[in-house]
Amino acid sequence: MSYGANNASAQVGLLGEVVAQSKLYSDLGPRAEAFASAAQWYTFTVGAHSMLTVSGQASTWVGKSADAGELFTAFGKASVELADDHLWSGYQLDSGFKGAAPADSRSESFWLSYANVSDAAMTVNLRFDIRGGSTVIDTTPPLPVPEPESYAMLAAGLLLLGAVARRRKAGQS
Repeated sequence: MSYGANNASAQVGLLGEVVAQSKLYSDLGPRAEAFASAAQWYTFTVGAHSMLTVSGQASTWVGKSADAGELFTAFGKASVELADDHLWSGYQLDSGFKGAAPADSRSESFWLSYANVSDAAMTVNLRFDIRGGSTVIDTTPPLPVPEPESYAMLAAGLLLLGAVARRRKAGQS
């Protein structure tokens, strides 16, 4: 997908090789977003009294090359699910940052298994999913909250104005 300077792409390769990449430019203004995702599904038949095991390496990386003052949120998420109509097992790996951080990355090995203890073959679904995205944070500074001393100064100023007005009124009579 592409929108002006924003773009995102997703690729699917060999078994479980899934890549999602998004690019976002800060000059698009606050709350501009880019997002990409890719997924692969496989269906396996697991014979009676047998086991299916899936293992591999999941990696996520998020980073920014914008000016150090630009604020972004960014995330990367990789997940693997192994399920049938009744059972589910899964693995998820997340990385991300909020603010002016330059990057975050994670990489881990995973291992999932499905045991068919029945006397009949069963159908099992394997899903690989990866997502990545970023958002420009609203860089408008929040309005300052007055300190108690500011309220005290305001009250003293109002009292002083009231006293001056009262003296003028008394002096005119």
